[in-house]
Amino acid sequence: MRDNKRTNLYILGALLLGVVSISIGFAAFSNTLKIQSQANVTPDESTFKVVFSSSGTTYKTDPVPGTPTGSGVTVDNGTIDNTTNPTITGLHASFTAPGQKAEYNFFVHNAGEYLAYLNSITFKGTKTCTPGTGATQSLATSACSSITMKVEIGSLSVTETTQNITGETIEAGAFEPISVTIEYASNGTRVDGPITVDFPDVSLYYASTSGINEPESTSTVKYVVSSTTMNIGSTVPAGVNLRNTAAQAMADWESILGTGETRPIYLKHKMNGNNEIEESYIEFVVTPEMVQANPGMIAGTYTLKGGDGGASYQGNVNVIKTAFDYANHPDRCYNNSSDFDCYVSGLDAD
Repeated sequence: MRDNKRTNLYILGALLLGVVSISIGFAAFSNTLKIQSQANVTPDESTFKVVFSSSGTTYKTDPVPGTPTGSGVTVDNGTIDNTTNPTITGLHASFTAPGQKAEYNFFVHNAGEYLAYLNSITFKGTKTCTPGTGATQSLATSACSSITMKVEIGSLSVTETTQNITGETIEAGAFEPISVTIEYASNGTRVDGPITVDFPDVSLYYASTSGINEPESTSTVKYVVSSTTMNIGSTVPAGVNLRNTAAQAMADWESILGTGETRPIYLKHKMNGNNEIEESYIEFVVTPEMVQANPGMIAGTYTLKGGDGGASYQGNVNVIKTAFDYANHPDRCYNNSSDFDCYVSGLDAD
């Protein structure tokens, strides 16, 4: 992974104060005088700004540790990135039995000048469960229903639903505690093999006015396998296949590597209505088979952010380290000042 090169919780902000018009009518004696005046307000970036913080007293973006409950539970640190759409990623826990959980505590910070209204909490999709080698599908499906993610902020508690909010605000300059709890219920089904549970992204929608809904996105997500250079703001060159699913993109590896050959890695582009690239990511998949062959690796889909001039470099390095269990197996990785590369049979992530 070079300098120019998971989304699980993010905040969107909307500034709904654009133009203020003031008309004043003034009458004197038998003549009518009319004064028309207009003020154009163009807020700068700091006027309405809601972000994540690892501290509740001073704005910080330090790693966010998870708190495990239960013997054998392991957790990864969360990573805050407020450079564009504020996002926290890396909220990951490994459980061994029912009755275990992991909790992450951090803060929402109103860094702007207006009172901010939390108008909705939206789960962007559905939970998915993937059984690994040796896991029975029926047991995995049953266990999955008892593994939940809960988001708590202020007086609100939301679990895998979309909820419109009224009356939840954060004053300018203030900090609001937020917690994310991943839990394997004590009465949950035990599984006979590994399973991977992926939760949808969660959007907290803040605006300067109450009751305003999050706007519908006009963007689409496409998946690509290609050696062609594609930059933020550019259109995808002719001849490059834009696929609707990651599986379709990975199948394109056959045309590059030969029949039957594939790789669990691909590009994910967020495209606007003009077919231009708005955001760009690299995603790679650690399969249960890789975990079995390489102890310590963690099965799942991992996302690396690109196209931001290297701003996400260290966060991307941390994602790769987690996936490849770098702490215990540094031999799987190569590192110099501008390149971090980890490799096992079937996967090269950089």
